[in-house]
Amino acid sequence: MNNNINFELKNYLKELYIDIDASYYADEDNASKEDKFTEYVLEVLTDAQETDAARVASFIEEDIKEKVTCKLNGYAFDENYETVDLFITSYIHTDNHYTISTKATLEKIINQAKSFFNRSFKSGPNFLDPSNPAHEAAEVIFEKRNTFVRANIYVLTNAQVLSDTPKIELKKNSDVQLNIHVWDIERLNRLHRSKYNTEPIEIDLKNDFDTTIECLQMPTANDKYDCYLAIIPGELLADLYQIYGTRLLESNVRAFLQQTGKVNKGIKSTIIDDPDMFLPYNNGLATTALNIKIDATSGVPRIERLTDFQIVNGGQTTASLYYTRRNFGKKNNVDLKKVFVQTKITVIRDEVEKHDKVPLISRYANSQNKVTEIDLTSNNPFLQHIENHSRRTFAIDPHDKSKQTIWFFERVKGQYKEARNKEFTPARQKAFDTKYPKQQLVSKSDLSKFMNIWNREPYNVSKGAQKNYTEFMKIVKKEYKGKVPTVAYYHDLIANAILFKSTDNLFGNKRKGNNIGDTNIKALTVAYTLSYFHELTKNKLNLSKIWDDQTIDENLTNVLFTLLKHTYNFFENTTTGLKSEYAKKISAWEDLKNTNYQLDFERIKYYLVNQDTTPRFANEEEGGAMEVTLDLEKVKNVGIQYWDGLWNWIKTESQVLTTREKVMVQQIRKKLIQNKPLSEREINYGVDILSKLESLNLEVDKMKKLSTIKEEENKYNVSEIYNRLKLITRDDWDRITLLSEQSGKLDPKDLAISKKVFIKIRRNEPLLTNEYDSMNTFLEVGNKFGINV
Repeated sequence: MNNNINFELKNYLKELYIDIDASYYADEDNASKEDKFTEYVLEVLTDAQETDAARVASFIEEDIKEKVTCKLNGYAFDENYETVDLFITSYIHTDNHYTISTKATLEKIINQAKSFFNRSFKSGPNFLDPSNPAHEAAEVIFEKRNTFVRANIYVLTNAQVLSDTPKIELKKNSDVQLNIHVWDIERLNRLHRSKYNTEPIEIDLKNDFDTTIECLQMPTANDKYDCYLAIIPGELLADLYQIYGTRLLESNVRAFLQQTGKVNKGIKSTIIDDPDMFLPYNNGLATTALNIKIDATSGVPRIERLTDFQIVNGGQTTASLYYTRRNFGKKNNVDLKKVFVQTKITVIRDEVEKHDKVPLISRYANSQNKVTEIDLTSNNPFLQHIENHSRRTFAIDPHDKSKQTIWFFERVKGQYKEARNKEFTPARQKAFDTKYPKQQLVSKSDLSKFMNIWNREPYNVSKGAQKNYTEFMKIVKKEYKGKVPTVAYYHDLIANAILFKSTDNLFGNKRKGNNIGDTNIKALTVAYTLSYFHELTKNKLNLSKIWDDQTIDENLTNVLFTLLKHTYNFFENTTTGLKSEYAKKISAWEDLKNTNYQLDFERIKYYLVNQDTTPRFANEEEGGAMEVTLDLEKVKNVGIQYWDGLWNWIKTESQVLTTREKVMVQQIRKKLIQNKPLSEREINYGVDILSKLESLNLEVDKMKKLSTIKEEENKYNVSEIYNRLKLITRDDWDRITLLSEQSGKLDPKDLAISKKVFIKIRRNEPLLTNEYDSMNTFLEVGNKFGINV
């Protein structure tokens, strides 16, 4: 087994060496091989969701004895500036295995990055040249110093680290938690080989927190799961939240609801005023893990380590412990040492089974804030895709066409409020309100209401939010299984939201005195009116026009108002008993359709369409490729010159884009130049950036004129070259390489690329434009020396 691991590690080291070599020679950006390694690892960590929008930024400072005192290789900030990630690299360009064996050596590397953070935090970027790419990192650290909860220092190295990670703090009484993450060659290789390419949370209680937790194990064996009961100190839970944040709650059905609700206010007051009573007052946590390590040598089982630990019920309790300590600790002398929380830990043996069982655990576990069926489906992939569209899709402001806003889909209850509350200043909250207007908040129950009206099922909508949502999710599971909603579907959803809100306003309300009738039947009247409208138009309404305009015109408004009054009179004149109960029956829908209402089609011809072939769903098996096709075209169609010109422009116009957006511009530009595929995250940001700049009336041609890149046509047939390369044997490949080296026909850059291309060809992977340039020369060398392919 060890030999197998060593063999895999050796292969990975060689591949990595070739990759860094090829990248170094291929790019003309004067970056060092250490920078190229940093860039490689940042891409890996981004894909593994360890960080996001990370940027390479090299800075190194030495004393008079040439000893490195301060260093940085890269950085990243989360969107709310709660977390800063600092990356420091220790890299030797070799494909041989080597080690970092002493804690002192590792500590020295970490302290160099710590020095960068401390100096930036204390006095800003004064110690840096403004032209240094790390200058902006120091500037943001200083400006946002009061918002940071945690600072992560990542050590990136192609060595194998044999020493334990040292425990280092920023300073005593610091409000910022310092976390150290070591990514050595062994851990990178492990991630490279892993099935899901993500790193689960691993909590080593014994080594990292100097504690173990006594527990009671389920007495009978079970081949599906193990279950443990434990009492966890409040201090430990607060520490875990401080270190991992919402990553602990990824399986939770709700975001942190803040300390404003009745239950969460009670948690806060108990922590402050009566911490000894927290255990009997609180219902505790329901958690899951994939693996658990128990030490039973003392006769009493104690938990030492938990892998893939998740809080599926009790996220409110955990977050409240942390925020109460942070916000009220000094003022109210909060003492979490007196707080304990009962915890049930379910260790699910099967990783696939885990995704099915976690929602059920949340469903049946005791909870302090009621969990509904709507909450339990929060992690459904369908809803996750809707959320992704929501966060990056701009809509015009119908009152000011030069402005753009975003409709906020709340996949998890409390998300909107949590996101707004993370904007700490009134100015930032005002900016949030401008970007995400409250009236453009769409919940999961809203989604099901709008789309079931579109599906012409007003009787389900009339059953109430919970039952209607359940019916809608049945449709999702049955008809959309294995599919993902495209941006076109999202546009339809928002268009239906605009239709509903417009029709709801037409009914009026009692407070203003403009209601057309009894407001007790307003909801069912609006639902039935719109469904009847879709029935009469046979769902031929052009929802894309409503999305584009973000409003409906006077003609459609008048047609809906007339139909609204007809539907209201229909319910008013019914003699079938309670109107609200009648509306829940499909017979009510059939009765309304039988009224044979004559719609004025001439007035709404602007909104009618014969056929719309735009795909609303894409196959999940294809990775949702169709979902991002249109967005990818938007990003690529403006051209490499646009992104290069934009990169040059934002160097002087520094206030237009955020730090995260600047990083994305740099990444998109670089990948397009290298003909590398864009990730979905980069595409999403690209569309977001284009929309933002469009709203500022910044013309595409203006940006292209700032570019120094001249786009060239291909000089040869790339498919022909690729097919020829596939025919070369390993022996002949090595011969051409040796002959090229001896004759000087290929420079070090081309030789490095040829090694990388050999691996790609054997894997049937596509080549980049610059690789074709080198390999065309490679084939010419082979032909010259009699190796004809």
